[in-house]
Amino acid sequence: MTTRPASLRTSYHAIVMQQCQEPPPPGFEWGLSPVEVAQPTAAPVSAADPAPVTADAPTAPVAAVSPTKPRKSTPTGPFAPLVVGAKNVMGTKELNALRADIIGKHTKVISAFVDTSESSFGQLVLRRMFEAADKDGNGTLDREEILDALHALGFTFVKEKQLDQMIGRGDVNDDDVIDFEEFVTEAPRSLRTNLVKLAKQNGHDLGFLA
Repeated sequence: MTTRPASLRTSYHAIVMQQCQEPPPPGFEWGLSPVEVAQPTAAPVSAADPAPVTADAPTAPVAAVSPTKPRKSTPTGPFAPLVVGAKNVMGTKELNALRADIIGKHTKVISAFVDTSESSFGQLVLRRMFEAADKDGNGTLDREEILDALHALGFTFVKEKQLDQMIGRGDVNDDDVIDFEEFVTEAPRSLRTNLVKLAKQNGHDLGFLA
């Protein structure tokens, strides 16, 4: 039988004895009081009992994210489909060899044209170019006039860094402007370099380098 607190039994039995004139007969045992019946009894906890352990829920493995490769740009330009078709027929190696041969010949044509700068015709062409670039007509070209002239020739890829290099080579007397004699010396070199770049850029835009 479950043992109940003695204080509950004593208080209940005292109340009953007050109502009775005579003591209970021999062999009589007190039963559970209504208070004892209503009181729930917690199960005793031993210090040796281990505390319940809650297992952590398993976590799903995180899938490794592989880096995405950059997509190749789609060839553009009106001649791009023709070049791609030729590549499929000839093969990439053969087409690149043919393209390199054409670029080489084109570069030679540009160089031959620039080399005429020392001839009478070449000097006349350089004089006309200088006069066209000299917007204020003071006989010299400043940074803004040189950059405008280069862009007018189609060399829009020339930036401040390249402009500094050109002026640094051409400005012999360090007066920050280019006179005609300095222009004649520097112009052929700059023309040769930038005409080749322009040809490659035009080839790309037209789709020949697809």
